[in-house]
Amino acid sequence: MTDLSRSPGKYFRQLESSGDTLLVIKNSEIKYAVMNIETYKKLIEAEELFENSQIAEILKERAVVPKEEYLEVDIDEI
Repeated sequence: MTDLSRSPGKYFRQLESSGDTLLVIKNSEIKYAVMNIETYKKLIEAEELFENSQIAEILKERAVVPKEEYLEVDIDEI
């Protein structure tokens, strides 16, 4: 962390050109992850795609439930 605080520009330029993520370790534990904005946007997009695929899988599983097994619920009682 000391080297990063002394010359952050060097690390930020490296992150910008490489797309890598910098892990900041303190007391043998990862404390921070620093990445350029494009890498961050890709990470968020991947997370959203994963969530959407999970939702799609749930809907796919529910699609095979026979209509007789549906539960009728009054919205006002929820």
